[in-house]
Amino acid sequence: MAKRVARFDSADRVLREDESLFREDFMQKTKGTVLFSGGARVGAFLHDSAHVTASGVFPYSDGKGGIRMEYRPKEEVTSELFLDSLQGVPMTLLHPKNTKTAPGSIIGSVKSRGIVEDNGPEAEVGVRSEVVVYQADAITGTEVRGLSLGFTCDLIIEPGLTPNGVKYDAIQRNLRADHLAVVPNPRVKTARLNLDEDDNEGRPKMPTVRLDSGIEYEAAAEVIHELTTIKGKLTGEAARADAAEAKADTALAEVQKLKTENEQIKKDAEDAAFARAKARLNLESVAASHNVTVKADASDTDIMAAVVKAVRGDSFDLTGKADAYIQAAFDLAVKDAGDTSNGARRTMLKGDSQDAKPDARNDADDKAPSAAKSQAAMLEGLAR
Repeated sequence: MAKRVARFDSADRVLREDESLFREDFMQKTKGTVLFSGGARVGAFLHDSAHVTASGVFPYSDGKGGIRMEYRPKEEVTSELFLDSLQGVPMTLLHPKNTKTAPGSIIGSVKSRGIVEDNGPEAEVGVRSEVVVYQADAITGTEVRGLSLGFTCDLIIEPGLTPNGVKYDAIQRNLRADHLAVVPNPRVKTARLNLDEDDNEGRPKMPTVRLDSGIEYEAAAEVIHELTTIKGKLTGEAARADAAEAKADTALAEVQKLKTENEQIKKDAEDAAFARAKARLNLESVAASHNVTVKADASDTDIMAAVVKAVRGDSFDLTGKADAYIQAAFDLAVKDAGDTSNGARRTMLKGDSQDAKPDARNDADDKAPSAAKSQAAMLEGLAR
């Protein structure tokens, strides 16, 4: 369960609850010295682009004499509502004790909304703002440069580990800036004013930005933020372009593959058509050699049946026979017709046909089945 609480980024607040005594001790110790002597001044006022807070795990008093580690997540310090809440909040000398004394401690203000400084996925996120100090003479102590953000938040007592493995006892949510105090010991060690005595150019010392060439230049925080944003967008666009190019390459490879497959299918179809045409021509040639008239619309099976009848005689019944049977009958008929033709040629040329030796033929018939009987048996098997 969350409760709304006030928090300060001054490390001294952890152990020192007597604020009035702390203020008195501090003013006595720093009396007579001037902060920002010869510092960055624009007109009558001092200006700076300062780191004001950061994400991370920080120690706070638990109100019972102990310490509670509170986690401030990156998404909270980078939320638009929190960044907007920074603009216009007052700067104070130390944290005001209460609302009655608060106006008297105001020495300046935060001019701009917060600007995120992201140092990478492993590092914590910082927030920078433009500030102006218009009561510089009221600031004493040349060593006092720390900045402590006063803010309200929803505190959720819920222990756990950060993404980087740091243990915490509670989580700060929904941060809203209240004021920015100048303190000697800030909780966020990077939150400091950057005004130096040797900075006498009449302008605040600005942060630097490193270009891709490795050269660093000073630039306003807004410029760095805009440059970082643009570079981030360019990186994203480059990544999307690379992804699109890879996708296009994949699509091109797929198109090429389909083209190759289509060409192979086309070639296979052409080869098959050529084979069928060649087989048809051979079939028609065989039919013509047996004086079978071939009609243009006759099927291969019809032609083969006609050839069988031409060889075997019209009494050879093919009615209702399967295509495989007719094919086999055709092959046997053509073979037998060829054998008969060869035998006739042998008789005319040499006079040694089988008919010239009836006794030998009869003896062979007694010892083994004739070719005609074997063919008839095979056809009978196909018919079944």
